[in-house]
Amino acid sequence: MRFSNAVIVGVVFVGCLGLVSGEVDYTQWHPPGAEDIRGPCPALNSLANHGLLPRNGRRMTYPVLLKGILEALNVGFDLTLVAGTGGMIGAKNPLQLYFDLDDLGNHDLFAEHDASLSRADIFFGDNISFNETIWQSVLDYFEDDETVSFKAAAKARLNRIKTERKRNPDFTFNAKDMVISYTETAQYLSVFGHPINGNPPVDWIRIFFEQERLPYIEGWRRPAIQTNARD
Repeated sequence: MRFSNAVIVGVVFVGCLGLVSGEVDYTQWHPPGAEDIRGPCPALNSLANHGLLPRNGRRMTYPVLLKGILEALNVGFDLTLVAGTGGMIGAKNPLQLYFDLDDLGNHDLFAEHDASLSRADIFFGDNISFNETIWQSVLDYFEDDETVSFKAAAKARLNRIKTERKRNPDFTFNAKDMVISYTETAQYLSVFGHPINGNPPVDWIRIFFEQERLPYIEGWRRPAIQTNARD
């Protein structure tokens, strides 16, 4: 039932094509308030902090996600559908056809996985909050460079997988997790860097992960070329 509902609602993305305005105000960033919900995804958290998704982190629907992510980041519907389906499958009440950002933390249902770049594995307790120690282990691979190369990003990702495989007795990382995790890496390289070559500024990536903010005031602009699964 959960899966069929998620797929049915996913068809709504076609109707979102007419809703994209292309006019986005990136200047209204605020950290989350005490009653706001955030999840394990830095991208969705960032958009909520900017008010480009509901600031309270609640009642995310497919149309809201598809419109917000396309307008703000120029990420295609196919990739957005992955996050949306993960949320819908893990939703507290999937029959309501919306989810809160923390629902994405339901382990291994679809989008959430072990060996995150900035979150602990569920085995260790909190897989939703930013983990500075884990993030530093990623940052070590490119902290002294000006930009993040594909090679450095791939090495950082592989190190996270190896590290958690050694220390987490419940570690799981199947083919689906592999695809999603490396797609996440490709996405941040593409959205904040060149769509083909990557190489985003290290400072921008730090802002994105550490502050959950889009580095607009530092010079980043919405990519002209869309990031999607086909390309």
